[in-house]
Amino acid sequence: MNRSAMTTHNFVLILEGPVDGTPSDLLFEAGLDDAAVTAFDGRPALDVDRDAPSLLFAIASATTQAESVPGVRLDQRNTPCSPEPQRRR
Repeated sequence: MNRSAMTTHNFVLILEGPVDGTPSDLLFEAGLDDAAVTAFDGRPALDVDRDAPSLLFAIASATTQAESVPGVRLDQRNTPCSPEPQRRR
């Protein structure tokens, strides 16, 4: 894949519960070296900055990697979302 066609996409994956018991090296080994464990609206989350050809590809690949880590479950009701506030028109 042509690296020059990549764009960095920032998004947040909301988790069902805390990942306190999940070592960060498991996230890294799963390919989430571009994600930080954080909170979004008081809920556990992964803040991801992913280089990918499209936002859809970035979200899909991060979701697959996150779900491969034991103990990490995404909240399907509210994921993913943008960390930037919505602009009013």
